[in-house]
Amino acid sequence: MSCRLVLPLIILKDQMRLRYLSLSVTVALLVVWPQHAFAFNVLNEKQQTHEQIPPEEDIETLLDRIGQTTWQDFAEAERLADIAFARLSQKPNQNLRAQLLNLTAYRKVLSLQFSLAIKDVLESRRIAVEIENLEQEAVSYRLEGVILNDLGDYSESLSLLFKALKIQQEISSDEIYWTYNYIGRA
Repeated sequence: MSCRLVLPLIILKDQMRLRYLSLSVTVALLVVWPQHAFAFNVLNEKQQTHEQIPPEEDIETLLDRIGQTTWQDFAEAERLADIAFARLSQKPNQNLRAQLLNLTAYRKVLSLQFSLAIKDVLESRRIAVEIENLEQEAVSYRLEGVILNDLGDYSESLSLLFKALKIQQEISSDEIYWTYNYIGRA
């Protein structure tokens, strides 16, 4: 016996396009058929095997992959982030570290881990200010604004989003769309 649920999901993709996706999920009633639980776990383990990251793949490429993967597969994005953090510990680069911290914060925001996300955002901002990386500083303000908006602090959220917007306007950032998007939601 199984139940079939269709869950509509809204996924932001390619910046200004909304795509609606119906995710069809079959839920097996494992209480009735517990022998299928093992088979289900084996299938999931096989599906979750991930490709190995070549040691020569640069950190910038890993960061791009994390950004692309975050929407689709939190576990893979986290795995890639762990690899990137390890590589950054071997070859320190504060610009890339600030960007990586913002990417991991964003993944944590999407998974509603706000207290963990805020730690990454604040660390990213500290680094960005120290090395004068305005792009990552603006991203950190935007992410903190998103977090505070989700927590109900709308006034402070807007203040941070406008700080991000001001910086992004000054540097003609490609990321400005996202800040406008979140200001519209606040």
